Amino acid sequence: MNMISKDRDAAFYTIDDIADLLQITNKAVRNRIARGGGGKDIPPFVKIGGLIRFKVSDTQDWYQNLV
Repeated sequence: MNMISKDRDAAFYTIDDIADLLQITNKAVRNRIARGGGGKDIPPFVKIGGLIRFKVSDTQDWYQNLV
């Protein structure tokens, strides 16, 4: 998944998108969420109606701070 291809302000990534982006398993993303890794090990996330979502702009900002 190419982060640049999504509209920064209007889109959200799913757990599967983040797993693909970070080249880790879906389970690894879920484990990092469970131990409170949002913003550290993985991009910050929000819960929307019980679903975990990662705002594209937050993900891009998080990624830029890694490099």
